[in-house]
Amino acid sequence: MSYADDNHTGNHATALASAANSLSKVINHEIPVFVVMPLNASSLKVRNAAALGARVIRSGNSWREREAAVESLIAAYGLTLVSSSDDNNIILGQGTVGIEIMQQVEASFGAKLDCVVLPCGGGGLLSGVGVALSSEPIKVFGAEPQDGADDGFRALVSGERIERVTSGTIADGLRCPIGKSAWQIIKQPTYVDGIFTVSDADICSTMQLVDETMAMVIEPSAAVPLAVVLFNKDFRRYAARQNRRLHVGVVFSGGNFLKTTAIG
Repeated sequence: MSYADDNHTGNHATALASAANSLSKVINHEIPVFVVMPLNASSLKVRNAAALGARVIRSGNSWREREAAVESLIAAYGLTLVSSSDDNNIILGQGTVGIEIMQQVEASFGAKLDCVVLPCGGGGLLSGVGVALSSEPIKVFGAEPQDGADDGFRALVSGERIERVTSGTIADGLRCPIGKSAWQIIKQPTYVDGIFTVSDADICSTMQLVDETMAMVIEPSAAVPLAVVLFNKDFRRYAARQNRRLHVGVVFSGGNFLKTTAIG
């Protein structure tokens, strides 16, 4: 069994390599993992994936260039593609995060979750949670950096998926276009209620706040949802219109960890 991955910037790559590494030890047989990563991927994430045994292939920064590289690897080695945002099983698996945070809010605070804000890069997590919570009276919102990485926000406005993202945002984990399968879900208001954006300055302020108040170090991409809640004027206007205290779920993801929290 072997895998190819059209990874965007590294988190999915490291998770895939880690899972294959662990399984290889259990079955006492190497599971080859090929990871296709763009040229602008974090060097740290590239090293992490390689350290876990993944064979890292660097491609161009566009979705089409990564797709072409993956197709070439599949043809050459007979690999199985595992995509973070174009694999329905992976998307649904990520959706369990939504169920988990909903249950945690009830168990820990005795309250019903009103909305959840999630980072949106390839869109697998956002689309999965949107599906998982579609039968609940819970709003699902995406969060993106500005300055070119807001392709999801712009795509919802135009109605067309944007295939290329060129951005120097500090939130490197979100510097990628939404995947084809994820887009088919995200574009439907039944699943996702909207996407908000924030500046790099707001992201940095949020990282500092989380460090100082929660003693937690998070990567920039993980800070984007909380930055939306704190700084995005459209989100804050939405909250004010509810005329009541909202229970907002915020997902910190990236850097090979996943944390969920709720704020009042």
